[in-house]
Amino acid sequence: MFGDVDILINNAGVVQVKPITEQNEKFAGKVMAINAECHFWLVREFIQAMMRKNSGHIVSVSSIAGIAGTPGMTDYCASKFAAYGFNEALR
Repeated sequence: MFGDVDILINNAGVVQVKPITEQNEKFAGKVMAINAECHFWLVREFIQAMMRKNSGHIVSVSSIAGIAGTPGMTDYCASKFAAYGFNEALR
């Protein structure tokens, strides 16, 4: 268990640069889990203490690929768009 956190920085990313027809299905799942789901689970772990103290910051690093698609990076773009959307909703 962790103590209270004043600043949470979500910064993780993996990518496979291949056409969607050649992307590895298992690795694509890891891309989604690391690039998108980790944001959710880390925030969930720390946000209650931040809200209780009425203090704290969450910094989430995404990518321009979360806003504009990039050829050969469909899984990466989808995962970064999910991270971006999550933070928009959280705000």
